[in-house]
Amino acid sequence: MWKIKNKEAVSPVIGVILMVAITVVLAAVLYVWVSGFMGAGGGGAPTAAFSNMATTNTSSFVNKTVVTKISSSIDDASCRWQLKDGNAITQASGTLTAKTTSEAATAFATTAAASSLSCCWVDNDGDSRLSTGDILYVQSTTTQPAIGWSLVIFDTSGNQIGYANYV
Repeated sequence: MWKIKNKEAVSPVIGVILMVAITVVLAAVLYVWVSGFMGAGGGGAPTAAFSNMATTNTSSFVNKTVVTKISSSIDDASCRWQLKDGNAITQASGTLTAKTTSEAATAFATTAAASSLSCCWVDNDGDSRLSTGDILYVQSTTTQPAIGWSLVIFDTSGNQIGYANYV
């Protein structure tokens, strides 16, 4: 039989050093793993929240939506819009262009003859950037679908910035 002379496998000092080294390595691995989920802050698309303010019911339906919160303002050349029905099927889309309130009224008058759905953006602070307090107007010259529809705002890369639902 084998005879064991020393019953200690590792000296206490070496054991402590090994435990500290293992802890440091595990902490480093955990840090790298978690930082991968965090991303590079600010590199993604901005996010926005919208509030539906009013629907006027004349010869066409006009929905007024206010930007209530946005993580960072967005250049008007970087904004796209889509109007989707309640089944998430895109019915109309386009590029957002900043307008004054009077320009928006004119745009609706000319767009109504050409298309049944349109979207217009009124730049309240005049900086040509979509920012808090700006207003989005959505016009439908036909009745709104019974299942509702939604306005979705995207950046040029196709990242969704925000949406508003209309019922």
